[in-house]
Amino acid sequence: MSFPLIICITLVSFSMNFSPAAFQSHFTYGNQTDRLALLEFKSRLMYGIKVAQGLWNDPDHCSWIGVSCNREHPRRVTVLDLSHSESVLSGPAKIPSDIGNLTFLIALRLDFSGFYGEIPQEIGRLSRLLFLYLNNNNLEGVIPPSLKNLKGIEELVLGYNSLSGPIPEYLESFHSLQKLDLSWNNFEGEVPIEGIFKNASAFSCAGNNNLCGGTPLLRLHICPETPPKESSEPLSRIKLLLIFCGVVFCVTIILGFFAVFLMWRRRRARIRPSSSESPPFSDMLQKVSYKPSSSNSDMFLKVSYKELLKATNGFSAKNLVGVGGYGSVYVGILRLSQEITAAVAVKVLDLQRRGASKSFKAECEASRCIRHRNIMKILTSCSSVDFKGNEFKALVYEYMPNGSLEDWLHPTANNRQHWRSTKRPLKFIERINIAIDVASALDYLHRQCQTPIAHCDLKPRNVLLDEDMNGHLGDFGSAKFLRGVVVNVDCSSSFRIRGSIGYVAPECGMGTAVSTIGDYYSFGVMLLELFTGKRPTANMFKDGLSLHSFAKTALSTDRVIQIVDNTLVLLQNGERKAKFCKALTEIFELGVTCSIESPKERMEMELVVKELQSIKNVYLS
Repeated sequence: MSFPLIICITLVSFSMNFSPAAFQSHFTYGNQTDRLALLEFKSRLMYGIKVAQGLWNDPDHCSWIGVSCNREHPRRVTVLDLSHSESVLSGPAKIPSDIGNLTFLIALRLDFSGFYGEIPQEIGRLSRLLFLYLNNNNLEGVIPPSLKNLKGIEELVLGYNSLSGPIPEYLESFHSLQKLDLSWNNFEGEVPIEGIFKNASAFSCAGNNNLCGGTPLLRLHICPETPPKESSEPLSRIKLLLIFCGVVFCVTIILGFFAVFLMWRRRRARIRPSSSESPPFSDMLQKVSYKPSSSNSDMFLKVSYKELLKATNGFSAKNLVGVGGYGSVYVGILRLSQEITAAVAVKVLDLQRRGASKSFKAECEASRCIRHRNIMKILTSCSSVDFKGNEFKALVYEYMPNGSLEDWLHPTANNRQHWRSTKRPLKFIERINIAIDVASALDYLHRQCQTPIAHCDLKPRNVLLDEDMNGHLGDFGSAKFLRGVVVNVDCSSSFRIRGSIGYVAPECGMGTAVSTIGDYYSFGVMLLELFTGKRPTANMFKDGLSLHSFAKTALSTDRVIQIVDNTLVLLQNGERKAKFCKALTEIFELGVTCSIESPKERMEMELVVKELQSIKNVYLS
């Protein structure tokens, strides 16, 4: 969905002949919620708006100028852009409180419109809001406390008003905030120093003469220290002695209680009864750490079939989070030591499938020499027999609570149930960061390992995301150690192609020796998929058309913006849109270069990492 850049929005008076009852026959009550809110919003501005018959009277409010609606939730307004509307206001106006009823709003622009008065508290009800522009008006008062509810906001622009009071400290905790403009107001007091306030290029407070403190880059004067209040009369020695004795007595009592508590706890630990019923798995998952303790990170844990059976509730279907080429993955709660319990992912190999045992050995071998922040860590493995005497092999990984990149690019009802991902699409900067993470992991495998390793099966399903949306490369079941200049192992074999259809390099179907160059191709395809949202195996790619040629044609005809994932185009405007288009073009050029058919012309991962970092830095500047 595109976000139109509206230079001048004309607001007009509501037709006196309009009948809500007649309109209700065409739309349900739920679908006219936002329309009624807009009409109420308009009615409160009626006396300050020049009459222009025929506008904002159409039965379909989604066609009104300045209004955009959501495709997923029809008739719900997601964008309201009334910027630069000062020329159509015959007099000053306050921002109506009815704006708080547009609860699906993602972007609200009321800048350059001559509004006065205070910012309505009701804006804090717009919990989905990402962009709020109220700059270049005559607003006054303080930033309302209700804005602390806008935790997902990315751009907050309040410059060139007459706002006053202290800068709210809760803005420090807004991790999604990328731009904060409070310039040319009357704010006072100390500027916070955490969160976005650390970034002088993302935060502006120029023109507020009563501000102090902040980071050195802001060049504000130092806040005066509050002098300690002097006692009206000096304490006598007797009073000081009494205070000292009182403190010693209190400390002694506290230490005594603490010692008794420790003794009670040790006795209780020795005789702790076993529970006959385990708590719900979802509750347990919320109470444990997602990451093993760093002090145990290099210890190879010993784990039995019985322990894994218990950790996954008997390999319950409720714990099943994925099925791959060689087995199934379950999430479980595993006790790593007496003090540490962690969430883990347990990959149980289906040994009836050909190649499963080889995959198990390959992953175990790779885990011995791989140490990188963007590579999935194997905590341990289990090679045993189950209670029926059948051979059992499993790998235990760190748990990645945000699932795979596949889950986010192509969400389904099933993977939303298992993973904690929301319906929101991946943000543009998140996609760049994930691409950098994967490229860094491949560069490590290719150049920095003692023995270079080719992954041979790079695809979105094998990229896992942690709590902070960092990418981790996993599944080394097809990986190959490159112990010589030429590796005498074919990309293909008698039973399967090494890699996944759509991502495997063309030369791998021709008996070519395994090399890191095949990973370059797979990365290029995945990079194009990451920003187009299209699988390389989609039905549209046939009769000679591939994802590579699709992107290459768009580049040559300057139509990159037409092939990008449409969820990324939303809310790109002005200078941001220009940077967005430039970054997209460079990213698609990288993807096309890496996925070119000729192996010699593909770009190495070391250069890819540098290029992506450069693209990110320019976009954020």
